[in-house]
Amino acid sequence: MRKAKFKFSEVNEETPEEKKEKKWEIIGVTVTLVVLVIAILYVWVIKPKKDLQAKDQQASLTPSIFFTDTINGDRVYINGRIIYFGNKDFYYVTKVYQNGKNTKTYPCVSINCKTCNPATYNFTQTKAPTYYEITTYKDNKCKNKSRTFKTKTYQKTNSSSGSNTNKPTPALIITQPSKTTYEKETNVLIQVKHNQNETMYYTFQNYNNETKGYKQECSKFKANETKKFTLAVGNGNQKRYSEISLYSDSNCTKQVDKKKTATFIYKPSKVYNNNGFIMIKSYNWEIIHNHFIAQKSGSTNCMDLALSYAVTMLRIGNGYSSNNLGSGPKNPYCRNYKSYGATENLLLNAKTDKKPRDTYDLYEKIIQEINAGRPSVVYINGSQGQHYVTIIGYRSGVNARTITWKDVMVLDPTGMRRLTLYEITSKGSFRKYNGKYRLFTWPANSNGKFCNGKF
Repeated sequence: MRKAKFKFSEVNEETPEEKKEKKWEIIGVTVTLVVLVIAILYVWVIKPKKDLQAKDQQASLTPSIFFTDTINGDRVYINGRIIYFGNKDFYYVTKVYQNGKNTKTYPCVSINCKTCNPATYNFTQTKAPTYYEITTYKDNKCKNKSRTFKTKTYQKTNSSSGSNTNKPTPALIITQPSKTTYEKETNVLIQVKHNQNETMYYTFQNYNNETKGYKQECSKFKANETKKFTLAVGNGNQKRYSEISLYSDSNCTKQVDKKKTATFIYKPSKVYNNNGFIMIKSYNWEIIHNHFIAQKSGSTNCMDLALSYAVTMLRIGNGYSSNNLGSGPKNPYCRNYKSYGATENLLLNAKTDKKPRDTYDLYEKIIQEINAGRPSVVYINGSQGQHYVTIIGYRSGVNARTITWKDVMVLDPTGMRRLTLYEITSKGSFRKYNGKYRLFTWPANSNGKFCNGKF
């Protein structure tokens, strides 16, 4: 008996039919995935992009309105700029809302975008929240609504006028000269403005030497207006300034700013140029001659006379009249500089024609006193020995290192003559006193004193 033969196949081996079926399954899955990807792309990318483009196109073909505003105090100015590129007719209606309620409705208006004139409004803010709303329509009855645009909300508060105001704090703006000291009589121009875009009010009070003078009463002060007035500076008006006040009300009771001008000083020069010499203005030979005599021959009171001449000049320079200079003998004799209120300066160096150019201390002090409008008295070697003269000027253009005896102008008690040190004696020199050079001066604003001793 023959044994039966059996053929065994591997468990994982697929038949041709199975392989074919599996292939179609893979193709189906792949196609499904591709379709799914395309669908996702369409839903998330392509369609939104088309929708956005459509919206952009629609926006450009329907009016858009953009708002800007200007706030001046409590006053609000709104400008609604209309943007529209389409050809169809559109219309709009404006509504005003306060406290959330429609308080006013404007008529239906055509949007003419040949010019696209802006929609403009203005109103005064109150404590009630206020905004404007513009709605566009596709028909001239304003029934078929298209789009709505709304301004921001405006409301007056205690701390500010409006919700977005750039109104500056009220302030005065003063324009005045930087120069504050004048040697000649002058009218100083003061110009004043304020920084508000509305009418304000102002006053000002002038002062002279701390005493009140003219006062400007409460007056209107318009926006961008410049107020001008002058302060006279001169004799009798030596110290001038003004206080200016700004107000928000017509009664000038609500002051919002106050400023003071600079103080302008009248300080006339105490020196002048006379034929190339810087001379003190208070030198007056006639007045001196009427009060004192020239040094007599053989007398020794040249110091007293020179000091008396100087005190006379000090008082003239300080405003004394010729009839009110004070009393003193015409030919005084005290032999003491303290009797004249003078200060003694003892200096180590003095430059003369015969001395080196680096010794200039005495000349430097002499020039300093003349520039201040004050005379001084110097001790010299004159033609007859020791002598005192009153210094009243020096040559213009020289300094302590270049000055010579020919450059110093004095009043000489001998003959009461005005001449240079060189003309007194070409061979003279400054005389030493206790080893130093001697110069008498007076403090600023001093009137000096007169000696009562007689020669």
